[in-house]
Parts: sequence; C-alpha cells; structure tokens
Amino acid sequence: MRPMQDVASTCWSGLGMTSESGLPRRSRRPGVSLEHKRQRTGIVRNHGSMSEEMPRPRRSFREWWLFIWGYETQAPGEDRDEPSREQDDGAERSRSWFTDDADPAVAPKHGRADFLNRAWEIIDEARAQKFSVVFGLVGPWGSGKSSMLDWFRGRAREKSAEHDATDWNVLTFNPWDYPDASALQLGFFSALRSSFGSSKLETARNLVSELGIAVAPLTAVAAAWGPFDPSKVVENSARLLGGNRSADAARRKLVKTLEQAKTPVLIMIDDLDRISADELLLTLKLIRQLGRLPYVHYLLSYDESTILDVLTRTNLIGSDEVGRARDYMEKVIQVRFDVPQLQPDDVLELSNSALRELGDATGHSLGEEQMSRFSTAYFRFISPRLATPRSIRRFFAQARLLSPRLLGELDLADFLILTWLRTFESGVYALLQRRRKELIGGVPSGRSRDASEIARESEKARETWEESLRSAGTRQEDIEPVLSAIASLFPRLADALNRIVEYPTAEPPRIAHDEYFDRYFSAGISERDIADSTVRKAIADTESGTGEKSVAVAQTKLGLLVVRALTVSKLIRAAEDAAIVGPATYAWLTKIYNEDLTHTEPLRSTSRIEALVSNRLREMPANVAFAALDAIATAGGGILVATTVSKAIYRPQQRTEALNLTSSIQNLVTASLRIAIIAEAATAEHMSWPLRNAALAWKDVHPDGFRNWLLDEKSTRGDLAALGFFVRLSQTMGSRPSVRLERVDLQDAAEYLDLGELKRRYEQEIAAVKAIEIGSFTDTPDTPQNRKIALLNALKTWEV
Repeated sequence: MRPMQDVASTCWSGLGMTSESGLPRRSRRPGVSLEHKRQRTGIVRNHGSMSEEMPRPRRSFREWWLFIWGYETQAPGEDRDEPSREQDDGAERSRSWFTDDADPAVAPKHGRADFLNRAWEIIDEARAQKFSVVFGLVGPWGSGKSSMLDWFRGRAREKSAEHDATDWNVLTFNPWDYPDASALQLGFFSALRSSFGSSKLETARNLVSELGIAVAPLTAVAAAWGPFDPSKVVENSARLLGGNRSADAARRKLVKTLEQAKTPVLIMIDDLDRISADELLLTLKLIRQLGRLPYVHYLLSYDESTILDVLTRTNLIGSDEVGRARDYMEKVIQVRFDVPQLQPDDVLELSNSALRELGDATGHSLGEEQMSRFSTAYFRFISPRLATPRSIRRFFAQARLLSPRLLGELDLADFLILTWLRTFESGVYALLQRRRKELIGGVPSGRSRDASEIARESEKARETWEESLRSAGTRQEDIEPVLSAIASLFPRLADALNRIVEYPTAEPPRIAHDEYFDRYFSAGISERDIADSTVRKAIADTESGTGEKSVAVAQTKLGLLVVRALTVSKLIRAAEDAAIVGPATYAWLTKIYNEDLTHTEPLRSTSRIEALVSNRLREMPANVAFAALDAIATAGGGILVATTVSKAIYRPQQRTEALNLTSSIQNLVTASLRIAIIAEAATAEHMSWPLRNAALAWKDVHPDGFRNWLLDEKSTRGDLAALGFFVRLSQTMGSRPSVRLERVDLQDAAEYLDLGELKRRYEQEIAAVKAIEIGSFTDTPDTPQNRKIALLNALKTWEV
C-alpha cells in the first residue's frame, strides 16, 4: 500500500485515479467474473456469464467526504492488505485463458498496430496544445478499448524525443467507481487535483479544490456529514465555503495558473457507457464546462450505441432522438478514434487457436464428421457473433466447462454449438431444457405428406418457435441464426421446419438422444447417469477374462441397480461396438436378460439383447457361435438361446450372412429349452409368455426336438393338453397385464398331432360344447376351462 500523503492531498488523490506520480490506479481483478449488470442504467445487455471486469465496490459520498477531512486514515474500499503494483503486474503477466482484464500487450495485435500508433501520434500532438482537446475511443463492448487505454498509458510514460517537451501527466478517472452524482462530481475534481502532483503546482491543486467546492451542492455537503457536527468539520467547511464560492472566479484563477505552468495532462475516462443517464450527463458537463482547462486533455472510451441509447433516456435529448444524442456527443468529442473491427481472418485465427488450446487442456478433438458439422455451424451462425476479442474469449471460456472426464462421452460439435447458445442466448439455453420432450429423438418415419401440407406445418412450426425465441430474449435480427443453431442440434425440429441439416441423427452420444440430452446441460456425469467409458471398460475387462476384479464391472453392476434401463442400453451399445465373443460376456448378458424377463413392463431390454446376440451369431463361425450359445445355456438362458438362434438363421438383409445351423446348435437349443421348461415347471398348456414364444421358435429351429417334447407331453398329460400348446394368446398392457385367448392354430398342430383321431375321440364333448368367442376384439381370459372349450370348438370346424 502506498504511503499516506497529507490529508488535503490524499483526499483528492485517493479517489481511484492513476497518475505518473504514483497515485492509486484503477483496480482490475484477474480471473473469471460474473458480469455486473447495473439495473440503474436501464440497459440490459445479454453478455452471458463472463465479463470484462469486476469493478471495485463503489464508495459512498459520505465515506469520501469523511476521508477528505481526516476522519478516516484510509481511502474507503481500499484493502489494507492490497498487494503492490509490482505484484499486480506479475499477476497480469501470468494471466490465464479466462481472464478478461485489460492487457496492453494484445492491443496492437490483429491488424490494429498502425491504428494505435497513428492515434497516439495525434494525441501526443496535444502535449503542447494550450486549448483542451477531448478525444474519443469508440468501439463496441469487448472490442479491446480498455487494453488500448493501457497501451496509450504506456506510450504516455515514454520520454519525448523532443528535448524541450514536458512529460505527460496521465491519470484515469472512472465514473463507475462512485455511488451517485455527488460523489462522482467530487471524484472528478479529485482527478483534476491529483494531476498536478509536483510541488510547483501546489497553487493549481488548491485552486482545483476551490473550484470543486464552489460547484458542489450544499445539500450534498450536509448529507455527507449526516448527524456529525465536529468542530473540525465546521472549521474547515467555513474556511472553504466562507470565501469566494463563485465557480467562475475560481476557474479564472485556475486557468491563469495552468497557462503559466504549461503542464500537459491526459485524463483517461473508461466505463463511460456503464453509468446511469444522470451520471453520464454530469460527467460530460463537467468535462465540457468545467474541465476544459489549459493543457488538460481527455481520452474518453465508450460504446457509442450504448451512450446514444442512454442519452435518449434523458430529458435533455428525448426519447428516440438518436440524431440529437449523436449531435450532443459531437459537441463533446473533438477527435474520435473508431476501433477497427476484427477481420474474418483474425476471428478465424483466434478461434482456431482457442480450439487448439481447448484440445490441449481437455484431450477432446473433433472427428471428421464432427468437424464438418462444426465448420458449417461456425461459418453459418457462430462467427458473426464472435466480432470482438471479448466475445471470442467468452465463448471459448465457456467451452472450458468441458471436462477431460467427458472425453468420448459427448459429441464435441453439439457441445460447442450448445455452448454458443449458452454464451450469447442464455434465454434460449433455458428454453431448450423446457422443450426437451419435443426436441429429443430422430426424424419420424413412415409419414406421407404432400408439399402443401409440409409447407403449412413448417410455417406453423416456424412461427411458434420464433415467438418462443423472442420471449426468450432473442433479438429479431438474431432469430434466424439461433433457429439454425437449434435445428442443427435436433433433427426433429429441422424436420418440422423443413430444413436440410448435415448428419440429422439422434444417435448416441448426440444431444438429441434421450439418454444424452441432460448430460450436455449438466456438463458432467450425474448420479443418475453412468459414463460410457465405464461401460466400455466393463465389456473389455469381461472379454479379457478380468471381469471379476474389474472396477468398471463393479461400477456397471451398480448402475444396473440405480439406473437399470440407461445402463443396459449403454451396455448393449458397448457390446455391439466391441464385437463380443467371450463366453463370460454372454453369460453376463444372459443374467441381465433373465432378470428383465421377470419384469411386467411392455418395453424391456430383452428384445435389444436378443437383437445383439442374434447379430453376433450371424457374424461368428459356427464353433465360436456354439461356444457363445453354450455359455448362454449354462447361465440358464434357454429362452435366449432358442430366440436368438431362430432369428440368426435368417438374413434380415440380402448381404447379411445367416447362422450356420449345425446339429450341435440344434441339440443345444432343445436341451436348453427342456431345462428351462423343467425349471419353470411348465407344461404345453401352461407356460410363461417368454417361454411360450421361445418354444414357438424351437419348432422352427429343431422340429424333431420340439416334436419329441410334444409327444412326451401327450403321453404324460393327454391329447388335449398337448393340443393346448397351439392356442395362440395375446397379452394386454397396463399395470395388471392379462393373457387372453386369440385363436387355435390347427394348421400348425396338424404337423405334430393326428387331429382327425382327436376329433373322433372327443366327438361327444365336441357336440355338447358351448360356443365361445375368442380373438383380438374379445376379452376371453386364458383359463384351463376356456382353453378346453376353445380347443373343442376348433376341432368341431376341422375338416379331415
């Protein structure tokens, strides 16, 4: 912390000014910061969660006034343990990727060196200029103005090449530092006073104090004292206020003194576009009417669109009078320097550099297909919003939320596009989460629509989404690129809008997939999720024979207990990708399959496991396939054996190979199903729904084996009992599913049983049986009595 000066001097120099004489500098905090949005300005800018700086706390007028008169030994808001400027410089030199602090080293980069050098040459010409000049550094938020001010400050510290030239006195006045107009006015004169730091300018400092007090409202002075009335305050106030309070007189004396001193002063004013309308008018008035002193020059930094917007909110200019607001600023600013925009090549260079840094830091990379999608997105709608160095930093700083732990867990192109929305359209980012149900999933298939119907539906969808985007805070000119971004992520929306996008798929791990959507918004693996890498490692360890000691296997088994459906889905995909052959892997899948068979939900993982195993059986040699099937049978998977073999012996596509159905595989099917029937204590008439479906497959895979079992059932339980197997059933859905009679398949039964003999044997019962209605539109339950009646009715119609 700097040494304390005399109270009168410190009172003015401690107001957050920066000067060549060692006065305190503006504080800029390194690191990530949330943007401090000031509601009192009435300006709302969607700048996401990263901002250029976190301003220090604004000090109250009363704090400053008490400090002026010696009742505080330290400037309000100053940290007693504040590091030295040298320490601050060291911190700036080690600035990390996410800092948004001003950095003079980057100011001349990206084609701006000539602009800065020429601008400084013009500013430096005012060094010997008696008449005050106000320069304006004009550029949008985030264009690098603060870094340029620091660069100018560095140039001003350099010694002039001219022997008779007087060095600049440079300081910074930041109106953002002050809580209200009174404190701001006091701070402005503090800035002026601190600019005359040498002993030979003591008269000028005192005259600035007189001028400041002369124009300070007495009500503000009274408010500063509050309930205090110490004798020292009364004495000092009487001394200053009892003299000539004429602002004009004080200013004339000050002008004369400064004309004689010929000391060039450059006051840099930053954050002018962050203060309220009243504070802005006051600052401009102070500069134009009171601060235009001999050899005192100003460099104002601001975003013109914001300044004009604020001015139109004042009574002086009037609502929507942008032209008048611009004329007003032209009266204040004599010379303006417009910050050059980044060229497309510069934006591309910065973006590529940031992508490389992101890859180095996280290990993520864009594959060929992902790179194609992201490149299209970048040039179509991302890059136009990356118009300033700050916007580029903000975007890629937000992308750093991508953790190395998510390597292989997300689609990087989708993540970056979503990050763009999160950074620049936070309202849309929240909207997507609310619209989850209508966004996830692939393009609906099997629809037939004519061109006019497609046009009507797409126009309606567009109107609906445009209204939603406007409600989410998207500006009208940004609606089209934002809609393009969302459509590139979600094929269902692209289809609804009748848009053509690259790779319109909802396959894992794309954001449009139901199992991955939430992962993109949490940017991590939640407790209701399991990492794909964990499941892949579990499959690999099981294939290699180390599954019993594998941590990944243990984690996957835990996932089966906590989030079963999700874990099974990932396990099946991992097994598909790994082209599994190990018996232990098939045994593990069989255990999962058998557990799911006991569930009553209409949709289960069993069909997906059946598809996985049958596809693998088609791809494997007969001996390897037999080993896999034997492992399944040994694990109690007779149902899975019969079902998958029946599917694998057929080719779903012309180029697909079919399983070579050897006698060994046929015998294995028969043996495993007989074991399953015994284990379930099932009969031809009464067996579980999955076992019955497997038995139906059995008769196609190994007809002789099925016939022998059926004849065993006939000899053990009777003709009608054996015939009962051919009663086709249907199962209802709901919390309590029931089995109903559908039909009796006598054509199929005739291949295994002598139906003519059965009809003669039960002739009397057939004649006496009552009629029964069975079928899809009846609710006749499957009971032993109903089944017998259905069989007798069917035999009645059988023609020998």
